[in-house]
Amino acid sequence: MKVEVEITTNAYDEPYRTSAVYSNDDSAVRFRWTQLHEGENKPSVYDAEYDRTSGKALIRRSGEVSTTLEFIVGQASFGKVETVYGTIPVDIRTEYINVPSVVSPVFEICYKMKNSGSDLIENTFSIKMLLQKTQA
Repeated sequence: MKVEVEITTNAYDEPYRTSAVYSNDDSAVRFRWTQLHEGENKPSVYDAEYDRTSGKALIRRSGEVSTTLEFIVGQASFGKVETVYGTIPVDIRTEYINVPSVVSPVFEICYKMKNSGSDLIENTFSIKMLLQKTQA
């Protein structure tokens, strides 16, 4: 189903609002949306997924910059950022993952990330489902 969402991350000064395709079943929670970034010619496609069986979350971005990040609470995991200048491997340490439920409409991942040549980046990435307007 299509839902209105607000995406927040330390990478943006302001939340990003858009429509996303959302599914939530016994096996996984999934979101998919597109976003045009400043300086890019084509929008990127994002997929965010939480696998209930493994407890892993993935965020993938495909476009002019491609990213694959894997999140596992309490374990080291890895990711990669692919740019025109090459691939940047990153180490990830996930603090927590929250999935949407009847209590909260938010998918949230809190993590720390580092590549060999950078400072530690702390981030909380969240997708909040906004209240849907109904027609009378």
